[in-house]
Amino acid sequence: MDKILEELKITLKNKAVLVACSSGVDSTVLLDLVLKAHACEKIVIAHVNHKKRLQSDLEETYLIDFANEKGIKIYVKHLSNHPSDNFQAWARSERYMFFKEIMAKEKLDFCLTAHHANDQAETILMRLMKQSSMRGYAGLRKWAEFDFLTLYRPLLEVSKEEIAQYALNNNLKYFDDYSNFEDNYLRNRIRSNVIPFFQEENPSFLKAINNFAKDMHELCDLLEEMVGSFIKQEVVVNNKDITLDIEHLKNLKPLLQVEVLFTLLKPFQLSRPQIEEIIKQIDSLKQPIIYPISGDLYMIKEYGKITFTTDFKSEPFYLEIRDPGLYQLPRNKEILIEKNISNYKARYQSLWYNIKELPVVIRTRQDGDRIKIKQGTKTVSDLLTDKKVSHLKRNRLLLLCDKDNSVMAILGLDNQIRKKENVEFKKGGNNGTNE
Repeated sequence: MDKILEELKITLKNKAVLVACSSGVDSTVLLDLVLKAHACEKIVIAHVNHKKRLQSDLEETYLIDFANEKGIKIYVKHLSNHPSDNFQAWARSERYMFFKEIMAKEKLDFCLTAHHANDQAETILMRLMKQSSMRGYAGLRKWAEFDFLTLYRPLLEVSKEEIAQYALNNNLKYFDDYSNFEDNYLRNRIRSNVIPFFQEENPSFLKAINNFAKDMHELCDLLEEMVGSFIKQEVVVNNKDITLDIEHLKNLKPLLQVEVLFTLLKPFQLSRPQIEEIIKQIDSLKQPIIYPISGDLYMIKEYGKITFTTDFKSEPFYLEIRDPGLYQLPRNKEILIEKNISNYKARYQSLWYNIKELPVVIRTRQDGDRIKIKQGTKTVSDLLTDKKVSHLKRNRLLLLCDKDNSVMAILGLDNQIRKKENVEFKKGGNNGTNE
């Protein structure tokens, strides 16, 4: 531990830090090392009481008393309304949000956590079993960023056995969380059954895992450079839409395809099987494909492109307009209704109609809608197909209809949908046609 202590003295110099402390042996040892390496006035303790055990309130009281005795500021958060499933992921998210709030309030530089070599082995084995991205397989990093929360794990290469021995040698008081030894969670089963087996086969197993993690992270750094270069050159992001060329993606090696998709869709926390299913849909000869991925996230594959969006389903829209003026439309769009043709604004897509057409209606599409064209009438659906309008854009188009609900125009059809449409009404004007 002498090496860790010297590292802490250097790393913590002139820094104000948060120490996450559960009162277990790992975080107790971490806190002791930090106190030996750093001034108390530059240390803040964060404790989360999960309210899952009778002993948890006793642990909280002990930590508060300990912090007060040392003159250290401490923040405590109680977790209640536990979800019925995936408790560990939820609790981790709650802890990290709590840490981030404290760091912002206290203007701290980073947060120290007591993850150690056994935690690293558990994490890597879990991700191998559940399937993950390359970065996921690489496990934990000594320094990590989570949504602007900087984590520092100084004990990551130290075994649980070494930590326990340090606590014994230094007569440290800590509390055992016996739920860590129950078989309710996969991590616990790996901790109790799998890792001891590997250590019996190879006493240097934890060191081997540590070397594996380091090598994997270096490979991932190189991989991310390649992925970043591809995304910069090939991916177009527009509001809630992410679009790229199918063939350009398929020209990549399979591993790079997976990593590009993991990177693009990272906010949605998709699993490896979900990414593989997306690739299966992309490789399919079928087009178009509208594939619901998860929640509001869809993939639309058509006309040689794939688009990922959370804005595929449009809410029904209906607006009756009786008077000239500026009206708000969905997706931050506007429509300007004017009587005076002299007000024509060339930078907007404009349409002209007889003033007798007022009132008019702007609405979303309906089954069976027909529109006037030079050759007669045509269904709006067929017209959009003929013009190769994507399904994504079809869902976002609005129709301009007369008072009898007949379609006069498809707003934004001939151009990209603009922020503003300009519609002129004048005496003696003729209704425009499409095509």
